Amino acid sequence: MSRQQSRGRRMALPPPERVARGLRARLNLTAVLAVVLPALTVGALSLVSEPQPDDATHPPRETDLNLAIQTCPGGLSKAGQVAVASAEGASGPVEVTEAGSDVPTPVQVPSDAPVTVDAGKRPLVVRAVDEMAAGLVSARFDAGPAAVSCRVPESDQWFTGLGAAARHTSVIELVNPDPGPAVADITVIGPRGPVDAPSLRGITVPGGRSLSLDLSREIPLRGELAAHVEVSRGRLGVHAVDTFDELGRGEAGTDWLAPQLPAQQLTMLGLPRGQGTRALVVANDGDDEVRATIKVVTQDSAFEPRGLDEVRVPPGTVVRVPLSAILGKAVDDGALGVQVEATHPVTATLRSFVGGDVSHAVPLPPVTEPTQVLLPELGPKGRGTVALSGDSVGSAQVTAHLEGGGEKVIAVDLKPGTTARVKLPAKTVLVDVAPSGTTVRGALVVEDGGASVTGLHELVRTGLVPDVRPALP
Repeated sequence: MSRQQSRGRRMALPPPERVARGLRARLNLTAVLAVVLPALTVGALSLVSEPQPDDATHPPRETDLNLAIQTCPGGLSKAGQVAVASAEGASGPVEVTEAGSDVPTPVQVPSDAPVTVDAGKRPLVVRAVDEMAAGLVSARFDAGPAAVSCRVPESDQWFTGLGAAARHTSVIELVNPDPGPAVADITVIGPRGPVDAPSLRGITVPGGRSLSLDLSREIPLRGELAAHVEVSRGRLGVHAVDTFDELGRGEAGTDWLAPQLPAQQLTMLGLPRGQGTRALVVANDGDDEVRATIKVVTQDSAFEPRGLDEVRVPPGTVVRVPLSAILGKAVDDGALGVQVEATHPVTATLRSFVGGDVSHAVPLPPVTEPTQVLLPELGPKGRGTVALSGDSVGSAQVTAHLEGGGEKVIAVDLKPGTTARVKLPAKTVLVDVAPSGTTVRGALVVEDGGASVTGLHELVRTGLVPDVRPALP
């Protein structure tokens, strides 16, 4: 029996080429999407910018000064005095506090004259607030005459021309004007190199106190010394008292020695009249030998004297250059100081021992704004002079304020290579120096039996507020 085969519906199959075309179309679309989508994603992400951290440094901005603090060294005798004035012409109270005391002495400062009060032998802290803070000027006076400007605490200072022997000894004073403790390190170099002085490291001064360090006890040795004082914590006023006996006969002179910083070009003005010994002390704290040229400064020029060769200062040492023979006649002819040009930064002090009195001239900082300097009370034969040099062509106005009122204004023309010498009227108690068109360097020389030299410096008139901004998380 035969079977009948049933037939169902047949589906028509596409031709092979049509299948291939459809497959290729699907593959091409997938490939395109695989390439395009990541590219679009990367492009979109590139349009999203993340905030970048602000790496720029912003300097502090100036603001009105509402607090001024200066420190003064201890007196050379019990007859020591302190003078206070306002370079801005303000009048009001200023506090003077002895180191170690919690009780300040209020001093009423007039607008047109300094006020002088007895101050004893202790170091002092002078504090002014509000309108009395800007342009605060104060100074220490003593017999001799001796005079030194009181200063704002600094963290880095040099004192060159110190001694630690019987005939030449020095005392470094550290004055802490703040309530908290302060810490300082003192490194010393001498003629043979660095001096081992472990007792001068990590010195702590309690708040409101002072500390005196007699170098002849701390590091007894002969020769000229230079001390570098660095304050690592808190604030300290640093001062130096230098006692020098050139002849060893007990006729020692004592004076304050002002601080300085290393530089390659140094100008030291202030040569008292009279016969005596004079020397230049140069310190090189660097790693290389220094070659230095010394010039004598007069009103008309600065010249290299005959017979004075180039000075070589080995690294880490102090060299003393005798100048008595050269400066003895030069002072009579009107010499005002010396200049030093060195191949590397150095510190230097010009020391004069005349008539049994010692005085120091240190490198002068540039002054661009009006400044002020105070004079001690002088006898009938006492006199004061101001020496000024300019870095470029310009002028300066010197105003001498007289005891009891009145003033004398003196106009001075300045140009490079020359130094002006201004004689002050008798009974001058205060001098204003206002430069115009040039930076000036200057010193006040006071002579009345002995002599003292006080350098001009910039006054603090504004405060600085640090730029503080939020950091990114």
